[in-house]
Amino acid sequence: MQSAISLRAPNIGPAPELAVGFVDSVCSLIQVGESDAEALKQATEGLVRFALQHAYPEGAEGEIAVEAHVFDGGIRIDVHDWGLPLELERHRTAEGSHEASPFEAPGLDLAHLVDEFSFHNLGRDGKLFSIVKHCEHSSPVAAATPLLSEHDDHEQTPGRPAPDVTVRRFQQGDEEAICQLVYRNYSNTYGADFFYVPEKLLERNRNGEVASTVALVEGQIVGHLALLREDGGPTAESGAAVVHPD
Repeated sequence: MQSAISLRAPNIGPAPELAVGFVDSVCSLIQVGESDAEALKQATEGLVRFALQHAYPEGAEGEIAVEAHVFDGGIRIDVHDWGLPLELERHRTAEGSHEASPFEAPGLDLAHLVDEFSFHNLGRDGKLFSIVKHCEHSSPVAAATPLLSEHDDHEQTPGRPAPDVTVRRFQQGDEEAICQLVYRNYSNTYGADFFYVPEKLLERNRNGEVASTVALVEGQIVGHLALLREDGGPTAESGAAVVHPD
């Protein structure tokens, strides 16, 4: 059998420490070796901090879940948030290097701490980060556990000068910012799931199913509108009209 233990915490300052305490308790419960337990705690703390940094804007409410899956020969830790969409591969190669380690991203380094790492966009169900540490423990398990391969009012403050706005068609690299705009407007309730997975939005713009147009202020995407084609036909409907709440 396999065993899972979970912790769910609000997006608050002590969340990483709560996660570390949770993993420490799990490791003590199943008698994981000291060095393996320490590596798992360090990796979990870094992963929770990274997830929260990229999930919830300052002042935004939200939750994070940490789940420990104990299996024969190791432990898998899942970190799950329901915040802003993220295109992890773009962050990995942001510095121009296409040889980024699968265990590293700007602000996150899991190398030498864990044996496996994966990231999954779950659409409206948020994002899932998973790490695996192969280690001995005393938990009586046998089966292996693989890696999991409301609207704001957009009113302008009286007296504020209107910014210079540039409008252009979609370009590769826009997808994450668009998904984040959709999240800021709809949270996780928008009907089209691919607007929460940057890679899927990029693919649909490439194949013509979606034709996105964006508005930029000082180089930042602050608005979006798309034409959505159905079944590759000659007609389309407009949708995903969103602007930055600020």
